[in-house]
Amino acid sequence: MSKFTSISNIIKGGEKMRTLCFAVAMLAIVASASVAGSVTVDFYGPGWALVSAPQVPIESRAVYLWDPDFTEWLDSKLFAVNPTTGSQVPLSYGDNAETFSILLGEGYLLNNTDGPTQVTYDAVADGVPSNPADATTMTDMWISLPGRTETGTNLDQGGWHLIGCPFNHVIPFDKAEGSFAAGDNIYFTDGTTVKTWADASTGNDAWVSPTMFGRDGRGQFQATYDGDPSEVDLFLRPGYGYWFQTKKDNLAMIVTAKADWDPSTYQW
Repeated sequence: MSKFTSISNIIKGGEKMRTLCFAVAMLAIVASASVAGSVTVDFYGPGWALVSAPQVPIESRAVYLWDPDFTEWLDSKLFAVNPTTGSQVPLSYGDNAETFSILLGEGYLLNNTDGPTQVTYDAVADGVPSNPADATTMTDMWISLPGRTETGTNLDQGGWHLIGCPFNHVIPFDKAEGSFAAGDNIYFTDGTTVKTWADASTGNDAWVSPTMFGRDGRGQFQATYDGDPSEVDLFLRPGYGYWFQTKKDNLAMIVTAKADWDPSTYQW
């Protein structure tokens, strides 16, 4: 059995939801045997951007991952966001440099005053192949969406999450080319039921929003499975972070690696 459970197995077996933290812990076990070499990510700027680390970094601490020469360019400029409280935690070289880690599928706020910056780091193979002998086999990635929990009270109303693309390649929101508005390459589960993004974001009892919001050197942009390709992005992109709203607590987003079309045919 692979380190991650496939969509088909979830639907058939009704397995309990795995959180992102559990997934990352599992991946750490195979990290030493799955190094794929260098990953390069472009951070846009100057200004605020939403960023993430595609693939599983061998060294997860931010100061070693994105600032290996310790130039301190990230000091008090990189922020993690706690989705259950909405609070922001800044990276401080004099305080939490040894504990501020970059997690797979999580997004971060970056006040990039240095302008366009490129970082390179070592990581586990893209998609953590479930069969080490077949690098084309990739696992589905889970991102935990706990929702906003007030002190002592679970309102079950979801909340805003800052997520990131877990793969080092572009992920289309629709599985097949031309099937815009299907939302069938991204799934959501509450631990019992699995829905496509389109199904999870429609109706009076919708679980999630139909739109994500990214931000790079051009400013804020929208990403959605349902929209005009000339006005919105139709993909999750490596290195980007996204604001995403849920309307129900304790969900997981399942990002599938494979699609039946080539996203490079749509230049955005």
